[in-house]
Amino acid sequence: MKKQFVFMVIIISLFSTQKINAQSFSMRFYSDFNSGHMGWAAAEFVSPSQRSTIESNFWAMPRRTIERLSNSTSWLAWQALGEWELRNGDMFAIQISETGNFNTGVLLLVTIADGGRSFNWWGKAF
Repeated sequence: MKKQFVFMVIIISLFSTQKINAQSFSMRFYSDFNSGHMGWAAAEFVSPSQRSTIESNFWAMPRRTIERLSNSTSWLAWQALGEWELRNGDMFAIQISETGNFNTGVLLLVTIADGGRSFNWWGKAF
């Protein structure tokens, strides 16, 4: 229970510093019958004025840093980003849960590159 509370405080601090708009951080279920990928994901745009705060909060999170993304996690990240118009240099925070248990999963910070065809990412497991 204490872990859940600490995680929620961190998530709230990540996103409370910026104005939340109508298209903000609501988890959606995605699935692809052919590949077998499925899970929950949401992407929230990080405004340029809030990047340094969000990045500082992200790196201060007491969670394991992720070094590689699974195919499923990568696919879910792209599904969540597909809800947005992507421009080079835009930053998004993406929450992903393959199980539907929002207390476990991955939190990614991504920066859009290559005209929206790729992204650079940093991740934490929770």
